[in-house]
Amino acid sequence: TALPLQQLAARFGRPMGAVQWAAPSDFQVGKPPLKAARAVHLCQGPRVSRRAMAGFDKPIDVVDPHFHFFDVREESTSGHDPKIIGPIADGKELYDKACYEAQMRTLPPELRHRGGVFLEAVSVCHPDLSGPDYSLHCLKEARFATEQLGDTDKYAVVATCALEQEDLAEMLGKLKREVPGLRGIRQIANHEPSWPRNHRLGDLLENPQWQRGFATLEGNNLSFDLQLNPHQFQKAAELLGKHPETMVIIDHLGSPLMEDLQENADQYWRGLEKLAALPGTFMKISMLSRLHPSWHEQPLVLEALHRIVRLFGP
Repeated sequence: TALPLQQLAARFGRPMGAVQWAAPSDFQVGKPPLKAARAVHLCQGPRVSRRAMAGFDKPIDVVDPHFHFFDVREESTSGHDPKIIGPIADGKELYDKACYEAQMRTLPPELRHRGGVFLEAVSVCHPDLSGPDYSLHCLKEARFATEQLGDTDKYAVVATCALEQEDLAEMLGKLKREVPGLRGIRQIANHEPSWPRNHRLGDLLENPQWQRGFATLEGNNLSFDLQLNPHQFQKAAELLGKHPETMVIIDHLGSPLMEDLQENADQYWRGLEKLAALPGTFMKISMLSRLHPSWHEQPLVLEALHRIVRLFGP
């Protein structure tokens, strides 16, 4: 069953400032059938109060539905763009499986790390590249993740490719052959405010070629992680409604800022209601510190999280 959000905040400690690339782990607590992924975003690794865990008679299984690796060293073969995502934090240029699992081992015995899903980061990288040159970096990251993870029973991969490009079918074929843990695709779609590649690409949700590319995911048995802005919710719901068999996971609450819970609240909630009504659409409750560094002390944020769980619940 879902845990009260105040308990989650108490268990995982106070978020440590703004979102960092160092270890953006989203911890999913609980299991389906709730459509809202019960996840709390931690900026720099797990900090759990032993006192908050008291009273639970058996460990809680933790599946991390959204974690990254980064390698922006000069000799890197990860496909990552050091101009966009490096250095990562404290001057470090590498955050790999060893770093990630070391953090997971700091969880108290009341929490058991069972595995997770690696999420791509190349869809924010190389903003001036397109075509095969860009696709090569997508493949590099997927290969890098596969080499790092190894265990496809414990870990899955959500890779990236450009759905609007002519080489899409070729790219999906290569990813499916070379990445045994492949479960889905993510291509960041945030536009105005735009994440790096979309300054040039524009609003992908309005691009007919991108829409045609999205339609091919169902035939490839792949999910899609959709990261977008609240003003894009309505058009996203219209598109997703045409493809009900494609599982779609909305990342990071739909990327709201505090104004989206205040003066723009009508737009935010109307859009979320449309997305929640779609049977194949799920929500990650994550990246909360982007909303507010002390999100767990903000009544408006906590109220919104409860409302989202109700919207995407059974």
